[in-house]
Amino acid sequence: MALKHGNKNYYQVLIDPHRSKLIEKAAEKKGMKGTAWVRKEEEPKKLYKIATETILYETFEIQADSYDDALDRMMPTIYSGTDDYPEEVKRVSWYYDHKDYKPEDRDTKGLIGIKIPEEEADKMSYHDFLDTDGCHLGDYREPTDKEWEEDRAQAIADNREYAC
Repeated sequence: MALKHGNKNYYQVLIDPHRSKLIEKAAEKKGMKGTAWVRKEEEPKKLYKIATETILYETFEIQADSYDDALDRMMPTIYSGTDDYPEEVKRVSWYYDHKDYKPEDRDTKGLIGIKIPEEEADKMSYHDFLDTDGCHLGDYREPTDKEWEEDRAQAIADNREYAC
């Protein structure tokens, strides 16, 4: 249980030797003591959205009266992009081949969020938070135009593709 120490909480935590070594190594790389490294404030993390295009090969076993009937039973799932195959259609294998990054995709904006420190989040309206599709730890806000441009400029300077 935490003890109160002014406006902070005091915790004692036991860490196994292996993890302790990891902390000490990480702290040494930053030129810090282990306890300072554990307490350090993380710099704001950025949230990116990146679209890829992947070729998916699938093999099906289909109970049908003819080849054309088998195709007819499977095709609706191809057009809808779902995996809810009829009972007589069984996907028996699949594998992926050739994944590409799609910088021209309209939903791929690159930088989409900046992590908000807890103290800042407490002062913000819920409506100012970025509504993310994924399940991320913490809260994010939308980047300013300047932050987005700086991030994009850095990516281009690093010879990386970036969203439109």
